[in-house]
Amino acid sequence: MTREDFYSIFIYILMAVIILVTGFTVIRPAMEEGYLAVSAGSNFAFLLLALIISVLINVILLEIGHLIGAKLGGYNVILFNILGLCFYKKEENGKLVTKFKFKSFDGFTGETLIEPKKDKSNPMFYVFVPLILMLLEFVALYCVMTFIPSSTSTDQILLYVKYGVVVLAAIAGCFIVYNYFPARMDTLTDGYRLVLLNKKVNVEAYNLKLEVEANKFFNRPAKELEPFTVITDFTARTNMEIILNKLEQDKYDEASNIIDLTLKEDKKISRATKTEFLLTKAYLMFMNEELEEASKFYIDTFDNEMKSKIRSCKDYAEIRTYILYEGLVEKTKSEIDFAIDRKKKLDKKVSDGEAIKEGILINKALEKVYSTNPELKCEEKKEA
Repeated sequence: MTREDFYSIFIYILMAVIILVTGFTVIRPAMEEGYLAVSAGSNFAFLLLALIISVLINVILLEIGHLIGAKLGGYNVILFNILGLCFYKKEENGKLVTKFKFKSFDGFTGETLIEPKKDKSNPMFYVFVPLILMLLEFVALYCVMTFIPSSTSTDQILLYVKYGVVVLAAIAGCFIVYNYFPARMDTLTDGYRLVLLNKKVNVEAYNLKLEVEANKFFNRPAKELEPFTVITDFTARTNMEIILNKLEQDKYDEASNIIDLTLKEDKKISRATKTEFLLTKAYLMFMNEELEEASKFYIDTFDNEMKSKIRSCKDYAEIRTYILYEGLVEKTKSEIDFAIDRKKKLDKKVSDGEAIKEGILINKALEKVYSTNPELKCEEKKEA
C-alpha cells in the first residue's frame, strides 16, 4: 500500500467516524426522546433527505468558494463544474463565450479550472475562501441549533430543521477533513495545495502550470518554457507540460533530459506524478530508441499491478504507452483497437483543445506502430 492510499483510507475512515458519532450521540437519542417522528419510515426519509441536502449545500459552498477565491486571487475561471453541471469558456470568432454541458469532473465534488491574469496572481485565495465559507457555515449552524430548543413541545418542523442542521454540520466536517488534510491523496485537494504553496517556487510553478493548461484547453500555440531544476510536485507537473510540448515537436533528447532531471528527485514528487513520468519515459524510448532497450525498461519498471492499470487505458499517458507496447512488442491488434476506443471515450470528457493536443502524441505512436508492423493497421481506426 502506498502512502497516498494509506492517507485516503485513513481520511475515509475518519469521515465515517464523524457520521457514526453524530448518528449515535445526537440523532439516535433525539429519536428515542421523541423529538423526531415515531415512525421508523419517517425517520429514515428524514435522514436520507437531510444527507442529500447537506451534501448539495456543502458541494455548492466548496465550489463557490473556489470561484470567489479565483476571482479575488486574480484568475480567470475557464471551467466551473459542480457534480457534472459544467459551465466552460470557448473561443468563438476571437471572443470567449460561456457554454454548458454535462461532464465528469476530476475532484471530490466538482472542478474549477482557472487561468492567471498576471504573474503575481495569488492562489492562496483559491485555497482559503472555501474554508472560510465553511467556517461561517458552522457559525450559522451553531446559532440555529442553539436557538431551537430540544423539547417535545417544540414545533415538529423546527425540530426537523434543528436535527437536519446537525446532519449538515457533520457533512461539512467531513468535507473539511477531506479537502484540507495536508497530504496528497487520491485527488489533488486544497490541503495538499496549501502545503506546497508555502514555497515561492511552487507558486510560480502552479501559475505557470495553469497557464500551460489553459493554452491546451483553448488549443493555443504552446509557449517555449525553461524547465524547473528545483523539483517539487508542482514544478514536476509543470515540467511534464514542457516535456509533452517537446515530444509534440519530436525533440526527444530535450524531453529525455527533463524527464531524467525530474526523476532524479523522485522522492520529492507524488506517486501519481512519478508514474506519469515513467510512462512518458517509456513512450519516448519506444519512439526514439532501440526496441529491445525500450521493452526491457517497460517490463522492468512496471510491476504486474501497474501493467494491469496501464492496460485499462484510463488516461492519455497510459493509452499512448500501451499502444506502443502492444503494437511493437506484443503485436496485438485487438489491444491497439481497444486503446483507440478508450481514447475516443476520453476525448468526450476533456476540452476540445486537450483532446487535440493529446491526439497528436497518440497518432505519432500509431504511425510508429503501423510503419513497423503494417499488418496491424485497421483502416476504419487508422486515426485516433
